[in-house]
Amino acid sequence: MKIVLEVIRGPHRGRKFTFDGHGNFIVGRAPFAHFRLPEKDPYFSRVHFMVEVNPPCCRMLDMGSRNGTRVNGRRVRSANLSDGDLVEGGRTVLQVRFIDPERKAAAGPPPLPRTSVTSPDVPSEAAEETGTYRPDGPHPDSEPHSPVDDPAAAAPDVAGYRITRELGRGGMGIVYLATRTRDRSQVALKTIRPSMAGSELEVERFLREADVLRQLRHPNIVAFHEMGHVGGLLYFVMDYVPGTDAARLVRSEGPLAIGRAVRLTCDVLTALQYAHDQEFVHRDVKPANLLVAQGKGPAFCLLSDFDWPGCTTHRR
Repeated sequence: MKIVLEVIRGPHRGRKFTFDGHGNFIVGRAPFAHFRLPEKDPYFSRVHFMVEVNPPCCRMLDMGSRNGTRVNGRRVRSANLSDGDLVEGGRTVLQVRFIDPERKAAAGPPPLPRTSVTSPDVPSEAAEETGTYRPDGPHPDSEPHSPVDDPAAAAPDVAGYRITRELGRGGMGIVYLATRTRDRSQVALKTIRPSMAGSELEVERFLREADVLRQLRHPNIVAFHEMGHVGGLLYFVMDYVPGTDAARLVRSEGPLAIGRAVRLTCDVLTALQYAHDQEFVHRDVKPANLLVAQGKGPAFCLLSDFDWPGCTTHRR
């Protein structure tokens, strides 16, 4: 069984991507996207949607795109795809084709698209050669992979980063401490493996957190750096905050001195005010989500974990 994604409308009409095994396929304008649309489709987001392929299963996940993703004309956050389905984002439409070589002769002509599509008056590109596309292999635009000196077991090999150790893990993902090789700064690298998802909500929360952090820039909010894909994993990189969280701090030290508590609370309030001004609501403010950075100067607080269901009310 093979699954083919063919662009049937848009500036890249004629391109085909063929899958014969498990992989994740990211579509958007970002440099790491497997199908990249730089400036040719301005209605696409940097990370627009992802198709997870594991023949005979195929699933689409919108990745927090501003203009949304439609399957057969209906805007959805996620959908299981079938033969003939149309996935639309911006001016680009891809058709899903399931090909079973053993039944190809008896299958007859391919079905017509499920939704009528009229191609816009834009020049089409010549179709590229159809080969077996392996998204888990190296991306042609990727930098050479960095060596990993002492990684946690099964740590991903992410270009531009060296895994130092594991910071924490959940049922379907792990957070690592990593060093960015270009400037030797420490960052937190959060991963998720969609194929192990217990529910769509878990994947959507991961994508939501990346999307929200990407749009918020404030000294008291954990900063987003970039997002990517490697070896069947999605990951995003954010600030690493050396220190602890407020819940652990209180458990270890007891009630904080009034002056210290007020300073940390003011940090949180300024972060929340900024987020609200951008039309985001956190909805899960608790001590465990308040990271207390401890360094040479006075401790300060950063707000984290914008993945709570319904945490955003941002514009669409």
